[in-house]
Amino acid sequence: MSACMCTLQSRSQYATFLRKAGLLEADQDVFHIIASANGGADHTHNYHFAQNQSWNRAIGSQHDFINCYIAGKIKAEKAVTISRVLGNGSISYSGPDALTLYKMGENIMRTMRREHRSDWVNLMQARA
Repeated sequence: MSACMCTLQSRSQYATFLRKAGLLEADQDVFHIIASANGGADHTHNYHFAQNQSWNRAIGSQHDFINCYIAGKIKAEKAVTISRVLGNGSISYSGPDALTLYKMGENIMRTMRREHRSDWVNLMQARA
């Protein structure tokens, strides 16, 4: 198996590589960390794999901050940097920096965990 180079390539090319390597299931997507609609580059630095297809489609281009949090600080920085440089062919990313996006996503996840902590406890008690 050849190594995947960090290069400009389409999502479908990257997905094909991952499927051949056994790293992408049929119900998973490669998705842009910075959405293409927001100037996100078609580059391996701006791809995160693999997420559930319905999740990827549900968050669309309005939640780059959640993608940055899921991807992690280092990958988010690479995604923002490459998207500012290359863009999507029509526009370049001009939104918040990676750390700001990461922190926004972290805050959303923290709030969600806090608000739904009892849901997990109730679910486990119902199973007992």
